[in-house]
Amino acid sequence: MVCAKFSRHPAETAEAYLTQGVWQQDTLCDLLDAWAEKTPDRVFVREVSGRHFTFGELSTVSRKFANALLDLGLKKGDVVAIQLPSSIEFVIAYFGVLRMGGILATMHMPYEENELRSLLEFSGAKAAICAPADDRRDRPAVMDKLRNELPDLKHVIVARGDVDGDQFHRMADMIAKASLDDIADPPSASDGALLCFTSGTSSAPKAVIHACETLLADARAYITTIDGRQDDHSMIAPPFTHIFGLECVNNALTVGSSIVPMDQFTPQAFADMLERQKPTIVYGAPAHLAATLRDNQLEGRDLSSIRHVILGGALCAPSVAREFEDHLPNGKIGILFGMTESLLVTQTDYDSSPQERHGTVGKPVTGIDVRIVDADGAPLGPGVEGALQLHGFTIMAGYLGNDAANEKAFTNDGWFDCGDTAMWDDHGNVVITGRSIDVINRGGVKINPSDIEAAISEHPDIIQVALVPMPDYVLGEKICAALTMRPGTSISVEDLSAFLADRKIAKMRRPEHVVIVDEMPMTPTKKIIKSLLCKQLFPTE
Repeated sequence: MVCAKFSRHPAETAEAYLTQGVWQQDTLCDLLDAWAEKTPDRVFVREVSGRHFTFGELSTVSRKFANALLDLGLKKGDVVAIQLPSSIEFVIAYFGVLRMGGILATMHMPYEENELRSLLEFSGAKAAICAPADDRRDRPAVMDKLRNELPDLKHVIVARGDVDGDQFHRMADMIAKASLDDIADPPSASDGALLCFTSGTSSAPKAVIHACETLLADARAYITTIDGRQDDHSMIAPPFTHIFGLECVNNALTVGSSIVPMDQFTPQAFADMLERQKPTIVYGAPAHLAATLRDNQLEGRDLSSIRHVILGGALCAPSVAREFEDHLPNGKIGILFGMTESLLVTQTDYDSSPQERHGTVGKPVTGIDVRIVDADGAPLGPGVEGALQLHGFTIMAGYLGNDAANEKAFTNDGWFDCGDTAMWDDHGNVVITGRSIDVINRGGVKINPSDIEAAISEHPDIIQVALVPMPDYVLGEKICAALTMRPGTSISVEDLSAFLADRKIAKMRRPEHVVIVDEMPMTPTKKIIKSLLCKQLFPTE
């Protein structure tokens, strides 16, 4: 069972963080209960439908759900999997599982039976919370099939609506029958709380467990960085099954503000939420903005409530940020950097120049150390590309049950190597220049595609771009540009090359092949999956 593999940071490290005050001894549920006592009638989470829960209501219902889980025979340290859209039920499950001392393991909505089987087996989940059946998928049936296959999985809980079969538990029924008793053996801030998978759904998944120590420490540091306030209303587009989405929930919790989650993205739904929900803070990914702009969904909208649009999850083309910001009469766009392993660790300054806000990921949050080093581990100065490494109180203790990944991820002096290439600008901002695994090897010349993709994104007819390696008999790899275009437009490789020549991109770094695709393969958090794109474009026998 994976929870047995969870290990906290070394004792001396933990003691240092506690002494510094960056780690505290309260849990997320302690903080929820504190707001429930101070502001019981203040709305914490509101759905687009208008359905909402106050701090007081969520504190009560999550306590009942925690007792209901214990009544099933679950105990402190057990893993509970969840595959739900961002919703009130997800928030109830989040706080309910954490309150009884469980570890919530998130599983993205697109995952099907094979992916779920691997992750449920790896995590040793004792229960799984899922959405009801709909016209496309019967999730309860899939979970029940896996329950019969996996010895650890004992219970399937359906979060909303009706379900046929005595083998299922309805969340609403569980809550209605449960007591409001205090938890006899409550968790501490140092206990495992949240399990997220960073990559891989088979053989050797890379999984991370965070405790409330790191989750709350990051939220408190980050919300200060963006000047979060109690009267803020945060729209959260990243799914709650991803650490980005849940850390946005935690951000709001630290200041007692409210949230409105997006359950399923479409450009129109995104634009409607921007206008109708009147958010002051919007968390999203560059793909959300690009798709909404492509569909011309912002014209004539009243977006005056928005103060800050914060992007993460992928690199953003400055042209997309600029175009979107032009629709915000009172708002600005900024960019953060974060990972499942590190949480949210950098943020652009709201008052900095557009070039800094749109072209960098900003400066480290207070207390997080960042360095950019060469191949020998020597620190680099501004303008020189190297490996991005992190150190501080939000970084994971290590991947679960994956010694090989840990050995590769951590340096001998304890820094976490992100796998990203980056450089400093002249103002102390971090500029992400790419992923080391995305480098294209053209005849022995290593080409980082990041700046080329940024230049291509400036083309008015191009919505999304991904440069990937195209197999070549002579050079080994050539550069292929996969593009999504505005409706009714196209571009040839010659025209694209001329466009890049005007932007001083060397000929050897220009794409030698162009493929126009209807849509890119994307992760649930709207990152382009380049490995899958390569398989689609260049299938092997």
